[in-house]
Amino acid sequence: MSKILRRYLALPLLPANEIPIECDRMKARIRQIQDPVARRKLLTFHESYIVGFWVKKVRPERFSVFKHLFKTNNNIESFHAKLKLKLSFHAGFFRFTQELDSYVFTRTERMIRQLDRGLPVHNDLTPDRERMRE
Repeated sequence: MSKILRRYLALPLLPANEIPIECDRMKARIRQIQDPVARRKLLTFHESYIVGFWVKKVRPERFSVFKHLFKTNNNIESFHAKLKLKLSFHAGFFRFTQELDSYVFTRTERMIRQLDRGLPVHNDLTPDRERMRE
């Protein structure tokens, strides 16, 4: 059952057109669960919440993050994920402060200078091809 729950969490990572197909596959897997109580509860959850709300009301096109540069709309969560990529798991204090300085303060100062000069401010993590579309 934990594999099924992990698959629910991974649904937004799929292309929008593949999400309903994966939901059908998941339903077939749920039907194979031996415990009738667990099977019934999971089928109810699947049909009412996953399919009924996310697939039919919200629509896969709105919650799929497939090929999106940023996979969250939570700025703090995004910041922490980028900072985690820059630092090793147990970075020393001095390395942490150096990275924090270069990642946060130096970027912020650069953005302020751009604003002072009337220049557009771009996120330096946005690839050049993304900037060209703007």
